[in-house]
Amino acid sequence: GARRAHDVPARTTQTTLPDGESAQVAYARVRDPAGLDWLVVVAVPHEAVLRQVQAGFRTSVWVAAAASGAAIVLGLLILATLRRELSVLAEMAHRIGAGEGPQPVDTQRRDELGELGRSLAQMQQRLLTDPLTGLSNREAALRRVRERIVQGRRRQDDQRFAVLFVDFDRFKQINDRFGHEAGDLVLRELAARLVARVRNQDLVARYAGDEFLVVLEPVMRRQDAETVRSDLERAMREPLTSLESQGVVDTLGHGASIGLALYPDDGQDADTLVRAADADMYRRKGSAAGGGEQTH
Repeated sequence: GARRAHDVPARTTQTTLPDGESAQVAYARVRDPAGLDWLVVVAVPHEAVLRQVQAGFRTSVWVAAAASGAAIVLGLLILATLRRELSVLAEMAHRIGAGEGPQPVDTQRRDELGELGRSLAQMQQRLLTDPLTGLSNREAALRRVRERIVQGRRRQDDQRFAVLFVDFDRFKQINDRFGHEAGDLVLRELAARLVARVRNQDLVARYAGDEFLVVLEPVMRRQDAETVRSDLERAMREPLTSLESQGVVDTLGHGASIGLALYPDDGQDADTLVRAADADMYRRKGSAAGGGEQTH
């Protein structure tokens, strides 16, 4: 409530006690509800007051120092983590740009580093994927063959695998007669047929234009690869439903010439194997009944 007329605000002073010790004195005059006047005096030895003040000050200093130290340590840890993870992402980006094999990227984070990781993963996927068919592209296929050869040499085994070079007959005539949109539909259909006729562990890739690579692994005997080749050739001669869906009647006739190369019999590196399969494809195209396109 309001201050009474006889109330005196608390005041402090310093005095000397009879024993010579300095003391801090606080006093106040108050009147209670019964009308009595009271003089309240508190005396504390000065050293005790200083000790309390000093103890409080030291405590505050230690708390502040501990908080500052913790903040500095935490900041250094965060900075070290960020530098380490940014270094990893930068190295991944460098390897992807240099054309090295697929790089594992952490895409589970929900912060900026996770966003950067997802961007790298998407870039890596685009670099190794054919945008029209969704298959692996030429670079991805060649990497697969090279990595397979390196793995075999490390294991010191002679497990075989086969490379099939697939070239679709008369594709240029389809493009010229029915248009590039129809040609794109045909390429997607052919890609789906190839994928459907091989095993899950095999690779189907679009090499260039109407050319595809199929990597079969493992292959126990050449005859096993020959069997797959015959099956794919039959699949390529089936009617093109993608043209029929556009109301186009295909009277050109079509199919595919497929060359085969077996590792290590026909080559011991990726480029040699692909060239061998390509040369075998041209031999089959040239000897096929009715001839066929000799250029593409």
